[in-house]
Amino acid sequence: MDLVTNSSNGTLFSLDYFPIDSFGVVGYVFRILSMIDWSNQFTTGGITLAILGTFLATLKMILNYIVEAIKRDWIITAEFSSENETFSWLMAYLADHPSSRTSTRFSVVSDITRPGDRRSESELLEASATGFGTELLPQVYYLPNPGDHIIRYRKHFLYLNRHRLPISPEDWGGQPKEVISISAFGSRSIIEQLVTECQKKWIETEKGRTVIYSADQYGGWRRMRSRPIRPLSTIVLDRGVKNLIVRDAIEFLKSEKWYGDRGIPYRRGYLFHGYPGTGKTSIIAALAGHLRFNIYVISLSNRALTDDNLVELMSLTPPHCILLLEDVDVAFKTREKESEDKSKGASGGGSDSTSRSLTFSGLLNAIDGVAAQEGRILCMTTNHIDRLDPALIRPGRIDVRVLFDRASKWQSRQLFRNFFSPASTPDLEKEPELLTREELYSLAEEFASRIPEREYSMAELQVFLMSHKYSPRLAVKNIDGLLEVRLRAKTPDPASEEHNSEERYDKNTNSSVA
Repeated sequence: MDLVTNSSNGTLFSLDYFPIDSFGVVGYVFRILSMIDWSNQFTTGGITLAILGTFLATLKMILNYIVEAIKRDWIITAEFSSENETFSWLMAYLADHPSSRTSTRFSVVSDITRPGDRRSESELLEASATGFGTELLPQVYYLPNPGDHIIRYRKHFLYLNRHRLPISPEDWGGQPKEVISISAFGSRSIIEQLVTECQKKWIETEKGRTVIYSADQYGGWRRMRSRPIRPLSTIVLDRGVKNLIVRDAIEFLKSEKWYGDRGIPYRRGYLFHGYPGTGKTSIIAALAGHLRFNIYVISLSNRALTDDNLVELMSLTPPHCILLLEDVDVAFKTREKESEDKSKGASGGGSDSTSRSLTFSGLLNAIDGVAAQEGRILCMTTNHIDRLDPALIRPGRIDVRVLFDRASKWQSRQLFRNFFSPASTPDLEKEPELLTREELYSLAEEFASRIPEREYSMAELQVFLMSHKYSPRLAVKNIDGLLEVRLRAKTPDPASEEHNSEERYDKNTNSSVA
């Protein structure tokens, strides 16, 4: 029998009790341990540290596993990206949360795209009467700054982390993207309740307002502002035109199944063309408010806009919205002219079209390509329909064409009635002249009779009436002043050839609603 004596206490270890053939590695370990000089403090200290390090590393692995398991099964986390409208919901909610007013680390901003912050006319008038002071300073909001925060919601503590994403090279110069993550322990219902409350609060403040979004050059939508819904009754178009547009839009929204059953793309396109200042943009804003739609505006003249970005923008529009392309005539030349310019550019002459990132074919594909969103209403406006390429306004892309001509006598009469109606008169600094219904209608008739047919835009008449908003009788009396201004404006100017060509175009263009 092999015996090994430990010199420290004389204990004998019998290696026969640990045969290597029977115990394998265990026996080998005990054989090695039995040969260690345990009286050497460096040896024992090193072994102790190794065992302690192994124990701590194992403990750390076990704790990490437990923490990850708890995070996976018990910690609920929701993320809100600044690229999505839900980010605005949450920011508006946090601006009114008590933690934002008591936090020691916060961001100070003047705009979080919150609706309903614009001051009313009566507030402005009252402030102007008492002197402009702090009551007219811009609104300020206090929000959690980037970093970690703890907020309390319905007796639950929520962990909030706000951080900015690094800007990629292709997005250089754009707004930094942000992400807010909110975590809760237990059921995800508390997060869902928070999201629902943010949504309801946002909708409550947005009620009665139209939100306008604008396209940026990075393929995303940026919320510009919200404005009160404009009643359709304030829009004065030619007789029957307004009702035609509204009825057609409502009929389209009710016909989704009809379109699907016949395999027709569920889209509707309108082209509003005619003289400037005749109400093209105004009817779009009023139609959006009537349908409770938001407006998404794309500027085709933006040279940073590419074909890919436009397709992405079109696909990101929600199903029920109005997509507005304003002044499409200034964005593109006809394809024949574009081809001519390209040939000149190839010969060294250069061209404007070859330097554009957005092409005409890219615009056509974005409007009705396979990635085009369905359920939306497309509206185009132009002052010169004859400058548009036929492919852009062919049936299928444009379903309804409406001419917005200068004001008729009927429009002049209706505008005067709307302008001085007692029910629509706002609170003004001076008390406006009160009229009976018969007096108002009589003055409106006289006003319309003195306005030449198709000579003034509705914008011109409105500006004139605004200068007499306190006295409708004075407006009728001073109508000769408006006529004299127009006569002076019509005086021939040899240096204004472009003005003459536009006058000829407006007089020769007299199409009807299609």
